[in-house]
Amino acid sequence: MCHGSECTLNFLDRGRRLKVRMKIFLETILNEDHERIDSLFEQYLKNRKDNRQTAPKLFDLYRESLLKHMKCEEELIFPVLEQNPKERGAREVPDLLQEHELIRECLARVLHLCQTGSDELGAAERHLFEELHEHNAREEMHVYPVLDKLFNRGEAASVTKRIGV
Repeated sequence: MCHGSECTLNFLDRGRRLKVRMKIFLETILNEDHERIDSLFEQYLKNRKDNRQTAPKLFDLYRESLLKHMKCEEELIFPVLEQNPKERGAREVPDLLQEHELIRECLARVLHLCQTGSDELGAAERHLFEELHEHNAREEMHVYPVLDKLFNRGEAASVTKRIGV
């Protein structure tokens, strides 16, 4: 069971119940969420070629997961960074917000092209992938590493809850 940035795990050892507390780091949680979302995109791409009926549903699942992640960043993470202007990640926030808008536009375009079966779909998917790849790398290098020192337990709990941990 997780509460905020800590989890309590229950183990059985020779019939005895043991509780272990572990600190969960926001950097790890957010990086793993990037990986989970990336795997949804990979599933979509794999199925797009073989199953045109399932592909739009898989893309929509990917899109909804990515939008949820970005909304969490915009509402919970970026405001804390902006309150700490000396942090490098704080200087990244305006560009990251602009990139979120561009990514939303890319998502809408790919969804539309996926639903209509357009020949432009492959190019739109590549553009989305490229934009997101660069964006995620900047977050993982400049934003996520400082979060654990900036967030109190309550703020960390809000992020983990919103991400779905």
